[in-house]
Amino acid sequence: MTGTAGELLAAVVAVGSERRFARLTLEDDPFAPRLGGHEEEALSYAFVAGQTAADETANAYGRDPEAVAAALGLAVNRDSLEAKAGSSVRLSEYGDRPPEIVLHMDSLDAAQETIQAHGLESLLGFSDPQPAQVAHEIYHHLETKHLTAGTAGFRLPVLDLGPLHLRRTFPSLSEIAADRFAIALLGLRVPPRAIHFLVVYQHNPAYAWQLLDRLRSLPE
Repeated sequence: MTGTAGELLAAVVAVGSERRFARLTLEDDPFAPRLGGHEEEALSYAFVAGQTAADETANAYGRDPEAVAAALGLAVNRDSLEAKAGSSVRLSEYGDRPPEIVLHMDSLDAAQETIQAHGLESLLGFSDPQPAQVAHEIYHHLETKHLTAGTAGFRLPVLDLGPLHLRRTFPSLSEIAADRFAIALLGLRVPPRAIHFLVVYQHNPAYAWQLLDRLRSLPE
């Protein structure tokens, strides 16, 4: 299937429930197959972690992501690195040495231009994707610095040898929790990952539609 960016995003919003986006994130986690029959438990754990952190943050600092970052001593910087199309695109990153959020403006500006050019603000509920990305990365700061319970407590056994018991965490759960954090803090209609579709579309429309097919194929 092919179509305009507006048609693509309308389809993403129509089928892209938070749970489907979360499953899409899990699909990209190489350790996800080890979840076995615990996938629903893992998703619920991540959603609760993100919601709890959002409630705590709103109560302590309010709901403006830039103000929250400032209160946490977390720098928000912007660069012009080129977007990457394919399985992932650069929108933002968190680094803890020193603690900072980096917004990749090539991608975010492209997304905002597409939203405005196709009149997609009413569909998304926003025209500027930056606040959602700042919120997403704030969650990673909170989890990294142990300022919230986070997702590290979800571990599954992967090896039992006598007294040796190895358990694995799942990095994708932190991403899922970060999206729930942004949704809850900002009252978003769609997870932040929906914006990736617009950036991918600008570089590779065919792949963006294939990504939609993957999203649509996932269970609610």
